[in-house]
Amino acid sequence: GRTVASVGTIGYGGALSPEGPAIYLGAVIGSTIQQRMARFFSREDAKALMVAGAAAGVAAIFKAPATGALFAIEVPYQTDVARRVALPAIIGAAAGYVTAALVDDLDPLLPLTSRYASFGGTELVGVVVVGVLCGLLARGLSLGLVLLGRRAASVPTPVRLGAAGVLLFGLAYLADVLFDHPLTLGPGYDVVGWVGDPSPARTRAPAAAFWPKSNRAS
Repeated sequence: GRTVASVGTIGYGGALSPEGPAIYLGAVIGSTIQQRMARFFSREDAKALMVAGAAAGVAAIFKAPATGALFAIEVPYQTDVARRVALPAIIGAAAGYVTAALVDDLDPLLPLTSRYASFGGTELVGVVVVGVLCGLLARGLSLGLVLLGRRAASVPTPVRLGAAGVLLFGLAYLADVLFDHPLTLGPGYDVVGWVGDPSPARTRAPAAAFWPKSNRAS
């Protein structure tokens, strides 16, 4: 159900990145193999297969097998040692990367132009500062989601869906007014591409095809 909802959200231009559905789909495939072939794989192997499938999905999306393996291991083993799933995760990530290379290409998800080719001390300090800020924001987001989930449990589902829809629409409209593009829609990678576009028009706007505007041609 989450996989179908994720694919539908991305397909209709919603604010979601493809690594989420890739993780769900890979994990579903891994766990399904264990269920269908229970005589070959024990319940203990279910998590290893799930992690291997998730690693394959992330590696295929990011075109980075090492990132896929580490990310898939980290998510289910935040407070534990993942020695048993390290090798399956590496194999799954390698398989996902090779498959993506065969059916697609190996172009990086976020290409760096020649403007960012140089890297010195100033850039290193900036990377550290941005990394620390992103870590703090991610931690705050996680805590906020937990608190919001507890409060939302007592609210009827139609009310939650309506409030979420109104909020998403409001954010997209506000971004469109301020930046002439609904930057809150679509994957976040599109926003990174929009920011890094050197042209004044910044034609690589996310979800531009779904959000026509009278003065967009100008």
